[in-house]
Amino acid sequence: MSDAADAIGERYARLFEPIRVGALTLRSRVFASAHQPGLADDGAPGPRYIAYHRARARSGFAMQITGATPIGPSNLWDPRWMLVNRDESIVPGYQRLAEAVHGEGGRMLAQLMHPGAGELGLADVVSASAHVSELTRQPARAITAAEMDVVVERYAAAADRCRRGDLDGEMNDASR
Repeated sequence: MSDAADAIGERYARLFEPIRVGALTLRSRVFASAHQPGLADDGAPGPRYIAYHRARARSGFAMQITGATPIGPSNLWDPRWMLVNRDESIVPGYQRLAEAVHGEGGRMLAQLMHPGAGELGLADVVSASAHVSELTRQPARAITAAEMDVVVERYAAAADRCRRGDLDGEMNDASR
């Protein structure tokens, strides 16, 4: 049993056992769920953001998840404090982040998101159906099929940038 497992006793010893998630084997069952540390540099993982996640990996977190990361332009999300995955500029930061976290034995995922508000360059809020947006308190209208195609394309492009940034979201990749 590890020192950490000794410290908390037998009741929680399994926390420190490896676990398989898809094709990934995590070194323990300790993870940090998606959250915004507020340390982004112009929408990308800079030195402070990377140091933050490196420290958690070093302390034993097996997996961490970035906070909600917009996949397109937004008038609601501030790149001074959060990651933005809408173009190629995020890939080098993802690569440095992945290298730092992997170097400490951890895994890193990105939480990609589309809040519907302003994300299509529209003045109005779009949603799966017409309702009042909890986020903006504006009335939302149902998204059209053509607009949904744009969202799907943006998610695919953002996921590809995560893959090329060496993040660990590709669960069928047995080589990791």
